[in-house]
Formats: sequence, structure tokens, C-alpha cells
Amino acid sequence: NLECEMGLLLVDRQKGLKTVRLTPAGEALLPLVLKWQEAVNDISEMHMSSHAHFLSVAGCETANNGLLPPVFKKMLNHAPPIHLEITSDPTDMLYEKVETRDVDVAFVVHQEASKIVRITPIYRDEMLVVRCEESASEDRSVGSLTSDELGPADEMYIEWSQDFKLWHQSAWDPSIPTAASLLSAYIIPNMIDSPGKWSIVPSCVVRDFRNMNRRLRFHRLTPSPPVLTYYKVTHRAPKLSAIGGLKILDKILREENFQRPWLHYFDISMN
Repeated sequence: NLECEMGLLLVDRQKGLKTVRLTPAGEALLPLVLKWQEAVNDISEMHMSSHAHFLSVAGCETANNGLLPPVFKKMLNHAPPIHLEITSDPTDMLYEKVETRDVDVAFVVHQEASKIVRITPIYRDEMLVVRCEESASEDRSVGSLTSDELGPADEMYIEWSQDFKLWHQSAWDPSIPTAASLLSAYIIPNMIDSPGKWSIVPSCVVRDFRNMNRRLRFHRLTPSPPVLTYYKVTHRAPKLSAIGGLKILDKILREENFQRPWLHYFDISMN
């Protein structure tokens, strides 16, 4: 309908292609459409301030379980109320869900090129080695290890990012297979069930993992793994129903120190 009204071809539809893309005219129109949407968003706020807010949030597993619970709790206690829908998905799926506006905001651990989403780094997390010890211990300090003290055959490996993959290949011989390759971090406390088994995880999971398995001990590693950056991803033209909730979310993130550059939120020593 818009193409007929404007007399322009906006979307390039080629037979046999599973996806479509914008024509040059469509590319030129897109910034104007986004500006129009922002104006509509501003108008909608005239009646949003005193109403309940609805926000769908999706995140990768470690973000939802390790990083964001303090944020979620504050949002649930907010007045006016915020009705949250929280789901967990792999990062690759989350960009698509934001682009299609199936979710209002997502928290991911890598960037992808997109013209219709905003990507904001909110937190950089230190990566630690988690290793199973002979017996449970009350020592909650963070130890130190070198890569020479860890064997790939005992590792539960998670490919956290491309930078992490390249670093890992430089630290250990990539031709030696790891004990297992995992997609889920939160099964690690159950998988590391014998002394010497280990994995590399972000520090935001320390408290959860210690509660799940008292034999786990955390260590800083030399050479150091690259930090894991968490990003907030939102659509450039969010749904009208999400605008109020997104503003409250940003306010709470600032209060929780998430948007101060690279400030560690957790006291991982727990002393």
C-alpha cells in the first residue's frame, strides 16, 4: 500500500530468495519512517505516566539468571506497576526477536549488524575459571591459576564469543578435544562432578554456582581471558506499549550501576 501511495518500489523481492531487502528508495525512506515513529512515541507518553506498563524482556541465560535479577526485582516493585514477560534464548535468536518486535528489549553477549536496532553496552564481566575440588570448602576467595595447570581434556567448554574462541585457541592446543562442549552455562555445576574438571564462566554466576555445588572454587587465570560484554538491544521504533517500561528499565540500570562504563556490580570475593 505504501509503495502504491508513493509510486516507488521500496522492497526488493527476488523470486527464490527467502529474505527481502530494501531498495535504494526504501533505504532513503527508512530514516524518515523512524523519525515519524519517534514523534508518535513522544505523543504517546502524554498518557503513559500514570498507567501500568508492559514489557517483554529476553536475555541469554547468564544475563537473565546471573546479571539481571536485581533489575527485575526493582521493576516488579515499581509504581506504577510493570508487567514483565521474561524469556531466555540464545543470543542469535534474540536479535531477530527484537527486529520483529516480538520482544521489547534483549540482553546479549555479542553485537550483530542491524539498521533497525539500538545496541548499547551495559556491562563488562570478568571471566573466571571454575574448578571442582576434592571436598566442599568455606573458602570463598578467588584463587589464581595459569593455563599450564589446566588440561583441555578436563574442560567443559562454552564458546562465549569470537574473541574468547581465538584466545582459547592461543592458550591451549586446539587439536586436543575438550571433555564436552556446552550451550548452557547453568548445567556446569552438575557437569563438573569430579576433582580437576573445570570451565570458564563470567563472574556474575559465581553466587548461583556456589549455592548449587559447594565443591566449586573460582580462580583468575593467566593469561587472562577477554572480558565478556553484555549489550542491551532495543528496536529503534519500539512498540507504543513498551516506551514507558523501557524508560523505567534504563533508569533502574543506571541506579544499579550497569551503565557506568565497565563498573563491576558484583563483589565476587563475597568476603
